[in-house]
Amino acid sequence: MSTLAEDRRTGAPAFARWSCQYCGAALQVEPGALTVACPYCGSAQVLERPGDEAEAPLFLLGFLVSREAASAAVQRYLRGHKLFAPSGVGRANFADVRGLYVPTYLYTATARADYHAEIGEDYLEEHAVGRGRNRHIEHRMRTEWRPLSGTWAAYTPDVLVCASKGLSDAEFASVGLFDHRRLARYVPAAVAGWIAEEPSRERDLCLQSARELARTQVGGRLTQFMPGDHHRGLRFGVSLDEESLDLTLVPVWVFALRYSEKRPPVRIVVNGQTGVTGGKVPVSWVKVLVAVLVALGLMMLAAAVFQAFGANG
Repeated sequence: MSTLAEDRRTGAPAFARWSCQYCGAALQVEPGALTVACPYCGSAQVLERPGDEAEAPLFLLGFLVSREAASAAVQRYLRGHKLFAPSGVGRANFADVRGLYVPTYLYTATARADYHAEIGEDYLEEHAVGRGRNRHIEHRMRTEWRPLSGTWAAYTPDVLVCASKGLSDAEFASVGLFDHRRLARYVPAAVAGWIAEEPSRERDLCLQSARELARTQVGGRLTQFMPGDHHRGLRFGVSLDEESLDLTLVPVWVFALRYSEKRPPVRIVVNGQTGVTGGKVPVSWVKVLVAVLVALGLMMLAAAVFQAFGANG
C-alpha cells in the first residue's frame, strides 16, 4: 500500500510513502514510480495513492561505504556461508545491493541507580607448616567480604533502536555500532536519490525497548564501577530522567534475494558507515544430508581398507 505526500509550499508530490504488504517496511520512494521492489524481502508491488503526514526525522547519519564496497562485502559474506546454502543463492545478482536510510530512534537520558552489593578484598595469610627442618611458611589467599550501598548517576550512552518492521533487531544489531559523532541535522536534500524509510514500529514500543537497553547498559557500567577485588549479589534499581527520543535515519546497504517462492528471502545487511556485514544465510538440509552421507561413506571405506590390510598382514 502507498500514499503520496505533497510539498506544503507547491502542492506537488514530494515523495511516495509505501508500506510493503509482505514484511511491513514503510518506505519513501520517487513519486513517479509505479512499482517498487522491497529492499528487505525482495517482493515487487504496485504503488497506490494518496495519504497522511509522517513524523519528520531530526537527525541523519550519511553513507560512507560505496555501493561497490557494499556489493563486495555481500559477496565475501555469502562466499563464507555458501557451502550449505541453497543452490539458488549462488545465482545472486550482487548489483541488487540497495542503499537505504533506516529509521531509528536515538534515545538519551540521565540514569540514577541505587545499588547494594558485597565487596570482596583479597589478602594473604601466613601459616607455619611442618616441624623442625621441614617447617616453612605458606601463604593462603583469603577474601574479606563487606556490604556496600550507594547511589550512582550518569548520562546514558546513546541508544539506537530500529524503528523498521522490515529489519529485525538481530539483523540491525549484526551490523555493529554507528559513529554518532557524525550526526547531522536532517534536511530532505540529504536523502535525495536514496530510499528513505519511515518508522513502521510504534514509537512507544521503541521507547520501551530503548529503556530496556539503557537499563542493561547501566547494569554493565555498575559492574565495572564496583570497587575491590570481587563483588557479589549486586542489586540495583534504575530511574531514567530527562529522556529524549529523536527519529534518526542511519545508512544501511541491503541485499535481498528470493531464491524460492516458498522460502523467506536471504537478506544481507551492511553498515553504511563502517562496512560491518551481517545477516542470515539459510541452510539447505539436502546438502547437509549429502555431506553427512559422503562422510559416512568415506569412514566406511576407510574402515574396510584398514580391515583388508589387517587381514593381509
